[in-house]
Amino acid sequence: MYMKNNKVYFEYSDFDYAVGQVAELIKKERDIGYEVHIVTPYRGGLPLGVRLSNQCNVPLSILDYQRLDGTSNESKVVSMMKNAGIKEDDVIYLVDDIADKGVTINKCLGFLSTEFPRNTLKVYTIFGDKLIHNPSWKYSFEHNKKWIQFIPWEGK
Repeated sequence: MYMKNNKVYFEYSDFDYAVGQVAELIKKERDIGYEVHIVTPYRGGLPLGVRLSNQCNVPLSILDYQRLDGTSNESKVVSMMKNAGIKEDDVIYLVDDIADKGVTINKCLGFLSTEFPRNTLKVYTIFGDKLIHNPSWKYSFEHNKKWIQFIPWEGK
């Protein structure tokens, strides 16, 4: 990861590191006997969700909720775009690329807690902010309020 022209450039090695961190959390859940299901909002979280699903051999479901470039669309409703069979006792990992203000994560958590009230919900994002978010949310890198360019999928 490096900064240039007031942007943070997030490289594949950084992504690989973040995937490794959440994969370890998933492994711990499975070691104590829980099944895990990855859920991600459409677009930003898809690379992370797909990689974790493949690496950890767990199902992936996709939510239809998207806020581009931090623009607010508070009236947008979260819905299930693809449900890969979430079971009642699965630990659901809601994963996304960035949680800056936490709007998307909170909207998605609200939907998931209504649709799957008996499931344990956990949050993991690549970038987060300890001053803003729920302390139970996990993330790999502190969000520094700069624009983040995800080189692996957005290009330079």
